[in-house]
Amino acid sequence: MSTCCIVPTLERTESITLLPPPPPPRQRRASAWNRCDEAVARKAPTSTTTCQVCEQSIVKDNWQLGLMFLHTDGFMLMEWYHLSCSKCIPAGGLDNILERAQADMSADVLADFQIAVSKVFGTNELDLIGRAA
Repeated sequence: MSTCCIVPTLERTESITLLPPPPPPRQRRASAWNRCDEAVARKAPTSTTTCQVCEQSIVKDNWQLGLMFLHTDGFMLMEWYHLSCSKCIPAGGLDNILERAQADMSADVLADFQIAVSKVFGTNELDLIGRAA
């Protein structure tokens, strides 16, 4: 009989120390995420974002609206929407989302944004978001 096939036997003389059970997972609360009331508007840099209303991809270089959510643990996420889906955003208190989105835009970006809004909603919507300076 060859020695390569012999398996040594181990003696069990040591006792096994049991660890305490892990703590229960933290419960997730709906209030852990808080919406920031500032809206962001930008042209989509890629086609990888998905509209949270219609669940369709937002095409690169199309305008998208974003809402920021902050977690109590310090995490941040953005929810993105098509410009045409902005009227369906389930966010009470954001009736003037287009106005909020354009608050920090430069004049040339603002003019481009307002042209996009007029194409999507018609010229009457421009009265709701203001005129370019």
